Amino acid sequence: RPVIQRSFMDGIGTNVILVGYPEGIHLAFNGTTGSPAMLWKGRFYDAYRTWFSRYPEFEIPLGDEIMRWPQEKVNTAISYQGYRLDPTGIPEFLLKSDGVDLLERYEPVTTINNEPGIQRTIRYASLAQRNTLEPTHPHEVTVTEVEKPDNLTRSFIYQW
Repeated sequence: RPVIQRSFMDGIGTNVILVGYPEGIHLAFNGTTGSPAMLWKGRFYDAYRTWFSRYPEFEIPLGDEIMRWPQEKVNTAISYQGYRLDPTGIPEFLLKSDGVDLLERYEPVTTINNEPGIQRTIRYASLAQRNTLEPTHPHEVTVTEVEKPDNLTRSFIYQW
């Protein structure tokens, strides 16, 4: 099952949700901006200073091959509402865009080349919302959009 940890993260901020997947691909989600911030492979995260320090420091990922999303200003049209866990423990990030619900999910996958990747799925509440909110993607990754039969769902696979 994935490990979820709240922390301060260098280059992201003080409201970060870290997700460590057993497959060795990890995610940092920015709760302030309501957007993904970083992906990396390898070791996850050392929570010692977060748990035992009187003044927690800004942490860094322990792995390598770090990929970052473009840094954005806080989009006041999107607000982070929390997350829920599916039955397998994968978080689904709950967002609101102009008062309308939006959901994002990140799940490790094995691609057709037998390489690890992560699949990002965005579920929109309306076609208008889908057509106006264009997702950004991390720098220096291969992005493949996966066709979905549902017009309110977009899915992308990231490989690096």
